[in-house]
Amino acid sequence: MKEDSQYRFNNSRAYKKLMCMTIALIIIAILSLLYATLVIPSYKYELYRDDVVDISIPRKYRNVVTVDASDTDDWMHQVVALYYKPAQEFSKDFGLILSVKRCNQGQMESILENGGDGVRTMANDGNYWYFVYEPTDVQWRTPEEGVKYQQVCNEIMVSFGALQVAMPNER
Repeated sequence: MKEDSQYRFNNSRAYKKLMCMTIALIIIAILSLLYATLVIPSYKYELYRDDVVDISIPRKYRNVVTVDASDTDDWMHQVVALYYKPAQEFSKDFGLILSVKRCNQGQMESILENGGDGVRTMANDGNYWYFVYEPTDVQWRTPEEGVKYQQVCNEIMVSFGALQVAMPNER
């Protein structure tokens, strides 16, 4: 009889120990899942930040996207331009993914009066207009290269933060 009670006592201790280990593993799994969903995605993007614009570029494209923050436009200020490196290596005039430009009210009106081709998103800070320009005529050596370029373009995100944002036809 004494052996029976000792067996039950040991069995219940083993059960409690197993239950505690199971609960600990469940808690670790939940914490790992929370970490993976809340913290890790922010590391999937490289952020280019200017006074006005934030551009998120997926890290998987870090070797194929070039960020150019030099002002190369004579007519208006270019804040930043992104290029698709494989095309840019072929020719320095190729591979524009997008550019963010700044202009005054008169320049913005002129752009829109002429059709606003390539103007995707506009924002106004009260003094200047900022807009995202995307090329409208993109040509590639192979269809596969065009598909890869389009994948990169589709995953890049542009934000103007607190500025008043409008689409070209909402102005």
